[in-house]
Amino acid sequence: MKKNHSISLIFTMSLILLFTVLSALVLYMGVESYNRIMDRRSDNISSISTIAYIGNKLNQAYVSGGVYEDTVGSGVFETSAIRIKVDEGVSTVIYYYNGYLYEYTLLDEWTFTLDLGERICKVDSFDFDIYDNYVYYTVVIDGNTHSMKTALR
Repeated sequence: MKKNHSISLIFTMSLILLFTVLSALVLYMGVESYNRIMDRRSDNISSISTIAYIGNKLNQAYVSGGVYEDTVGSGVFETSAIRIKVDEGVSTVIYYYNGYLYEYTLLDEWTFTLDLGERICKVDSFDFDIYDNYVYYTVVIDGNTHSMKTALR
């Protein structure tokens, strides 16, 4: 009789242990799935925010022809940039430098060094092309490529 009772107790304890281990495994899988979703979401938000920010800046051009390609910086540290006329004699320049997308607002006759701009976000690359009254731009963030086309006034 005692032998039967011991086997029953061991079997019951084994079932409880199995239930506990499987419950912990299901919780772990749920946490990992949630973390992956949140990581992808934050990456997408960063990408979408960057694309939207550039688009909003392009829409601020107050005159027709107020968005054009320009070369900024000096000497070896020159890069192509989008120059946006935001007011009479004032422009905002958006450019890629040293792994970041930068923005700098300045008077048209000013020159500046590339590190003076305000960092918008960390990007792998930034390319753009302006033609037919459209700005086509591509931003690569964490290996993900995002492209956009914005119509100019």
